[in-house]
Formats: sequence, structure tokens, C-alpha cells
Amino acid sequence: MASKFWKIAALIILPIEGYISSPFGLRDDPITRHMKFHAGVDIASPYATAASATETGVVTFAGKKRGYGKLVIVKDKDADICRYYGHLGRIFVGEGEKIARGQVLGWSGLTGRTTGTHVHYEVRIDSVPIDPMKLGSGWKTGIPHFVSSPLDSFWSDILENFF
Repeated sequence: MASKFWKIAALIILPIEGYISSPFGLRDDPITRHMKFHAGVDIASPYATAASATETGVVTFAGKKRGYGKLVIVKDKDADICRYYGHLGRIFVGEGEKIARGQVLGWSGLTGRTTGTHVHYEVRIDSVPIDPMKLGSGWKTGIPHFVSSPLDSFWSDILENFF
């Protein structure tokens, strides 16, 4: 598991421009108002903002899933790392499709169990949810929390030169 963790820590970026409206971990659920575990981060953005893949892989699920609404799951090609992109307003990819880092998967939306337009971004290693913000917080990569989009040329240049 350690080698998978370091691989992901070196490459993590956020899938959409916006701000973190709900962090990973225990939180006061906005619908039930009870404490509940939140397995990802919610990135608020205007409706129909492009949501892009944060890493290469293969789409293992593209459709509706309870709670997540319209969801895309991308599995790394050579590791048991899956990334979930939930609450999408529209999906542009299909199951079995090979995905490149930066490829648009869909639009931010308001589907599933949600109170506002955003993308739920979740990372799982061997099916265990991992806090994406700890992986991309700069302690290993030098990239701050507000890395917004894999399409942002400024950060793309830094990533290319850094690695």
C-alpha cells in the first residue's frame, strides 16, 4: 500500500476549478444534520463547469448511483486506485473507455444527494477512502490546496517541470 500511496501523492490534482465546500472525514451531514463520514471532498463550482480526470485510467462505471447521482469511476491502469467523480450534471465518457489525465469526464451538476452544484471527488486505494487534500496539500508535491484544474496551463507547466 505504501508504494501506491506515494505514487498517488506525487500526482494528485483536483478535477475542477472551484473551492472546497465540504472536506473529507466526519462532518455534520447537510441533509440529515447528523454526524456522518464523508469519503471525499466536495468542490463547489458553477453548473456545467468541466470536470476532468486527475489521472490516466479506465472508466469502470459511468451512470447513476444512489447518493452520488451521475457518477464516473476511473481505475488506474496499474494499481488498485479508483477515483470517483460524483454529482455530475452530464457524463461524457463510457464504461471501458481509456481516460487520459486532463480529459473532460463531464460537467459539475446537482444530481443525487446534494444541496448545491459541485463535484464530489473521492480517491480509494484498495477500496479504502483516502483524503485527496492530504495527498495534494503540498507536503510532497509542492502544490497548494487550490490546484484547480488539470487543464490550467500554469499548473500543468509546473507539474511537467517538477517531475
